[in-house]
Amino acid sequence: MVLKKIIIPALFILVIACGRPIYQDSSGLSQRHRQDLVSIAGSYLGTPYKYGGTNSKGFDCSGLVYKVYRRAINWNVPRTTAQQYQASDKVNSSNARPGDLVFFRINGGRIDHVGMMISNYQFIHASKSRGVIISDFSNDYYRDRFASIRRFR
Repeated sequence: MVLKKIIIPALFILVIACGRPIYQDSSGLSQRHRQDLVSIAGSYLGTPYKYGGTNSKGFDCSGLVYKVYRRAINWNVPRTTAQQYQASDKVNSSNARPGDLVFFRINGGRIDHVGMMISNYQFIHASKSRGVIISDFSNDYYRDRFASIRRFR
């Protein structure tokens, strides 16, 4: 009888715990959510650039982020780079995770480009000249224009 009172609740707790994410960060995203973001983003590699584009016929940089978050985890995030920047909080690079946003100042002072981290060394984004690609943070072009790593609230 005592064994029944201990084992059954313990099994119930174990089953519930196994279904929970490994961790959740300040945005509420689990490790699984972040894996889904990276996987969905990767499925768009090679998609052409299209200003204002939000689908597999063509993406601009913020349209890619918008679509990936919507499709992977059903979050309705802002549509433009400026709005995405405003709707997110700065993350220290040591705490950055796949799925976090990477912002750049490509054409001068204002934030005008966004990508999504896929690792500590790479991000995926929609390049005007090459469409959806993976780039390295070590690339001089992006390193010199880097502005911030951010995470949706």
